[in-house]
Amino acid sequence: MVKRSILSATLLLTVGTLMGAPGDIFKTWWRGIYVQSFTPGPSVCIKGLKAKGPDADGFVYLQAVTTAGDSGYIFKTWWRGIQVQTFLPDPPHCLRGFNTRISGEWVILEAYNGFTSGEVLKTRHRGTFVQEFHGDCPIVGFLAREEPGGWIYLSVDTACGILGDTSALQVEEKRKGNFSVEVSTGNSPKLLVFAPEDGVMEVKVYTSGGRLVLNERRELIAGRNTIPLKVAGKGVYVAVVRWGEERKILRFILSKEKRR
Repeated sequence: MVKRSILSATLLLTVGTLMGAPGDIFKTWWRGIYVQSFTPGPSVCIKGLKAKGPDADGFVYLQAVTTAGDSGYIFKTWWRGIQVQTFLPDPPHCLRGFNTRISGEWVILEAYNGFTSGEVLKTRHRGTFVQEFHGDCPIVGFLAREEPGGWIYLSVDTACGILGDTSALQVEEKRKGNFSVEVSTGNSPKLLVFAPEDGVMEVKVYTSGGRLVLNERRELIAGRNTIPLKVAGKGVYVAVVRWGEERKILRFILSKEKRR
């Protein structure tokens, strides 16, 4: 089990800004939240997730369930601002990935298997982060780790061994020709973009009240690109990104003034 200690840091709640290793779907630095690895073996895959609790100590659990019927907990917490839900579709199929979305004050992580999807985790607790994962290979387990500063991460492991091999991931993305973009806040906000080919991307950033604060076009090269967002001031922002016929909308929060 990976446990964590309190870290004095800026409170932040975002979607798609996790920015750890490939396959990360959740991170936090809060105590009272625990993640644990579950790697049942190469002959089975994860068919769903089961919610349990609360127990006598107030903990709720999220368990991974395999096609062989084995299970193991991968997440638990006593925070009321975090909810877990069961996703065990019938007939069973191997999980393939996770989507994220926002509903009111909740940030939601959904699991999918290529046929259907369902909510598995909801958080409105600042200091918790979720991120999407999209893969072609079955998910065969989950990996927990702790990094300097007290951050804990929960990641997926796939039958293709995608974790820890970013070069292979980039080649696969380029082969499929997918355009993808994420927001990273950190010390300063930026877009992390994968472009299948050279081209021009249009970026507009609005405040939560609809005021346009950034409007620019950027040249991209095929592969990975990092695009700084020249946005200052605390608040909620919405970035609208256009690449050819594709349009992506990303919401992010700045909780401290950007240094000039």
